[in-house]
Amino acid sequence: MTDTEWLASLKVGDEVAVHPCGMSFGYPRIRKIDSITKTGRIVIGGVQYSNGRNRSNDCYLKPVTNKLREDIKRRWLVDSLCAVKWKSIETAKLEQIAALAGIEVQP
Repeated sequence: MTDTEWLASLKVGDEVAVHPCGMSFGYPRIRKIDSITKTGRIVIGGVQYSNGRNRSNDCYLKPVTNKLREDIKRRWLVDSLCAVKWKSIETAKLEQIAALAGIEVQP
């Protein structure tokens, strides 16, 4: 199925992946279509997408796949773990985390 065919098949309530582009940072977000205008523009969170693109913020729409869901989940986990204030966590818990990560604890 081509992008044009996929976009034409979308209905209100369908899930789509909103991908950042250009100067936008972050990873795709899975969102539901709020409405579709009479001219065929897809509306998500008050933002309109024409032919799967939003010209003002350079985001674009793609289908949601299981691989994409897994990639988003993984990126979120990595980002969240990077933000942890490790010095505030008890030693015993750090040792458990290290064991899960396959890190050998040094005396």
